[in-house]
Amino acid sequence: MITIYSTFRSFKHKRYREIQVDAINSWLQLDPKPQIIILGDDEGTKRVCRQRGFLHIPKIKVSKAGTPYVNSMIDTAEAHAENDIMLLLSGDIVIQQDTIDAAKAMSKNLNEFCACARKVHVVKRPNGQFKHEKWATWQAGDYWMHTKGFYAGMPDFLIGRHLVERWMYRWACNKNGLVDASGVISVYHQNHPRDFKPKNKERAWNREMWEKNYFEVEKWKDHSCYEKNQLYNIGINHANWVLKPDYTLVDNVDPVRNFSQEIS
Repeated sequence: MITIYSTFRSFKHKRYREIQVDAINSWLQLDPKPQIIILGDDEGTKRVCRQRGFLHIPKIKVSKAGTPYVNSMIDTAEAHAENDIMLLLSGDIVIQQDTIDAAKAMSKNLNEFCACARKVHVVKRPNGQFKHEKWATWQAGDYWMHTKGFYAGMPDFLIGRHLVERWMYRWACNKNGLVDASGVISVYHQNHPRDFKPKNKERAWNREMWEKNYFEVEKWKDHSCYEKNQLYNIGINHANWVLKPDYTLVDNVDPVRNFSQEIS
C-alpha cells in the first residue's frame, strides 16, 4: 500500500533511541504492513534495520556536516520502492492506522498528491501513554505522503533546515495536489532535546545549512513555484484540498489560500 522512508539519528543517545523505537513500533502496527526504507548510516541504523527487516540504504548524498539532502532521500527511496504511495517521515514521528485509511481515500480521487498533517508535540508518560503538549505550527513538516515522482526535480535542500518545508508546500500547491489531512491523520512528534539552537529570530538554527537552502531558493526565483515573499508564509493551511473526517476530499475554500490578499 505505502512505502515509508526515513533516516535515523544515532541510536547511541538513550533519549533518541527510545523515541525512534516508539516511532518504529507504530509504523509496524499498520495494516497492511508498509515497506520501510531507512537511509543513512548513523550509529545503530544497520543493526536496527537487520533486526526489523527494513531495507537499509546507507549511502545517500549528505552535506559536509553529514546532513542528508531531501532530494537524494526521495530519489533513492523511490528507486527502491515497491509502492506508488510514499511516506517521508522524521524518525521520531508516531503514526496510526488512519495513515492507511487516508492513503486509500486519496488515491481513489487524485492521480498525484502530497498529503500533510499538522503534528502534535507529545511527551511519553511513565505508563507508556502519550500526553499532548501543544500543536505545531502550520508550517512545520515531518509528514509527507506523496505519490511517486511528485517531487521529481527538487533542488538540493538539506533535511530539517529552514525553507525546505515551505518550498515543498509551494510546489505541491502549484501542482494542485497539496492535501490538508490534519483532521484525519494522527501525527505525534515526541519532544526531544535539540542539537542546535537559533542565535536570534532572523537567523536559522545552523547558519551554514540555512544559507545552503536559501541559495537554492534564490536560484528558483523565476520558477513557477516561487513568488516574492510567498514561499516564506505558506503552510498546510494553504492546501488545495482538505480530507474530511469521513475521508471525503473537498476543495479548500479557506481564504488563507488567497496569497495576493494575505501578503502585501
